[in-house]
Amino acid sequence: MMQIRYIRFIIYLIPSVLVVNYILNICYIKGSVVCDTGWFTYLITNSTSIGILNPIKDVFDPSYLSTHISLFYFPLSLLYQPLSSFISPTLYFAIFIASFYSLISISIFIAGEKILDIKKRDILLFLIFISILTPFNGVGLGLIGFPHIEIAIPALILLFLTLYFSGYRYFSYFIFIFLMMIREDAGFHLFSILSLVLIIIYFLKRSIPKDLMTINILALFGSISMIIIQKKYFGGDNALERIYLGVPHFAHLNYNFIIDRLDFILQYRQYIYIPMVALIPLAIWSKNIFLILPIISTAPWFILSIIAINPMPHSLANYYAFPFIVPLSWTIISFLILYKTTDREVKSYQIIISTLTITLLSTLLFSGDRHLDGKPWGGCNFKYINRVSSVDSAIKDIYKYRDTFGNMIFDEAISSLYIQNLRKEEYGFLNNFYKWQIKKCNTVIFYKNAKNTNQKDMYQLLNNIPSIKNFYQIQNTDIIIASEFNLSKLEFLSEK
Repeated sequence: MMQIRYIRFIIYLIPSVLVVNYILNICYIKGSVVCDTGWFTYLITNSTSIGILNPIKDVFDPSYLSTHISLFYFPLSLLYQPLSSFISPTLYFAIFIASFYSLISISIFIAGEKILDIKKRDILLFLIFISILTPFNGVGLGLIGFPHIEIAIPALILLFLTLYFSGYRYFSYFIFIFLMMIREDAGFHLFSILSLVLIIIYFLKRSIPKDLMTINILALFGSISMIIIQKKYFGGDNALERIYLGVPHFAHLNYNFIIDRLDFILQYRQYIYIPMVALIPLAIWSKNIFLILPIISTAPWFILSIIAINPMPHSLANYYAFPFIVPLSWTIISFLILYKTTDREVKSYQIIISTLTITLLSTLLFSGDRHLDGKPWGGCNFKYINRVSSVDSAIKDIYKYRDTFGNMIFDEAISSLYIQNLRKEEYGFLNNFYKWQIKKCNTVIFYKNAKNTNQKDMYQLLNNIPSIKNFYQIQNTDIIIASEFNLSKLEFLSEK
C-alpha cells in the first residue's frame, strides 16, 4: 500500500491545483468580476507594516483594519518578500486561497484515519474520494467564483478540531492562533461550535478539557476585544452596518422583505438546507449527537444573512455563506469527536453512509443562481498558462504609457490587475462611473468578456463617450483599449 504521507500529499495537491487554476483563469483569461481579487493580492504581498495599508488611499480607508482586523496579512507579506523573485503576487494569492480547500480535505482524511480501518482498500479509496470532494460542496463551489479570505475561517475551524481530537494538541493551538488572525469575527465562529461541543462533552463525561475551555474563552473575548479596538482606533468603514444592518438600522426590514429572502433560499439554496436537515435523522440513526451541533451554531449567521440589506448575504451568495462549510464538511469529524469523547465503537458503515449522504447532497444540489460564477467547474483547466506573461506585460505597458493614454478609466478586471497603481478617478465600483469621470475620460481599458449581472457593460459606457472611436486589443490578451487618440504606433497593440 502507498505510504500514508504520499496519500496525504495527493489529497492536499488535487484541490490546490484545481483552485489555483481557477483563480489564475479568472485573472488572466476571464477577468476578475470585481477588484477584490487584486485588493487581497496587494494586501497579502505588500502589508509589510502592522498597519495593513490599503492600495488606493482615496478610494479605501487608509488601513484595511477599518474594514476587518485581519492581522495575517502582515506575516504572509513578510514571508512573500524572499519568494517574490519567482512567485508572482497573483500566484501567491491563488496558492493562499487554494490551501484552505486543501486543508479541508486534509482534515477529513486525518479524521477518517483515526476512526476507519484504512488498511482495507475499499475504505481507503472511499476516504480519498470523500476527502477530495468535500471542499467542493455547494458552499465551496459558490465561494470559488468570488475568491475571498473568508474560506480560511471554516477551514481552520475544521482543522483545529480535527487536530485536537486526533491527539495533535500543540499543533492545534498554532492553528487556533492563525485562525484568530484571519478576521475579527473568527473567534465568534469557533466559539459558536466549540461551546456546543464542550456542553455535550460535559454531559457525557461530567468534565471538560481545561485547555479546550481556555481556547473557547480566548476565542470569544479575543473577537470582542478586536471589535472594540477596531471601533476605537480604526474608524471608517463599518462593514456590519454597510452590509447587514443598514442605516438607520433595520429600516429596510418588513414582512415582504423576509418572505422574499426565505422564498429565494428555499428555491435555490437546497444544497445548504437539505444536507443540514438530513443531519438530524442521521444523528438519530447513528446515535451521534455531535452531528447536529452545526445546525445550531450557524443559526445566528443565517438570521443575520436573512435580514442583510446587501443582496449577496441575504441570498447566501458567493463567500457570504462561508460558515455553512462547517456543517457540510462536519460529518466525519463529528464521529471522530464522538469516538475520542466516549470511547464508543463507531461503526464504519454509519460513518461512510452519513458522510457520503451529506457531501453528495450538497455537491449535487448546487445551484449557481446569484453566484458570480454559477458553473465554476469549467474554469479549473490550464488555459491561463499561455496568457500569464502577456497579461503581466500588458499591465506594465499600460503603466508605462499612461501619459500617452491621457485620462483613463478601467473596468473591475483591469483594476484588479492594476490596483497598485490605480487612481481614484480611474475606478468605478461594478463599472459604475461618475459623470465627471466620463466627461474627463480619454481612454477606456477593459476585459472584453469580464462582466456579470451586477456590472454595467463597458461597451454601454462607451456609447456615452462619442469622442472615443479607436479600438485596439493588446496582443495575446483579451484586453481592449478604446481611445480618442490614435495609438497605432504602440507595437503591443493591434487594431480591433
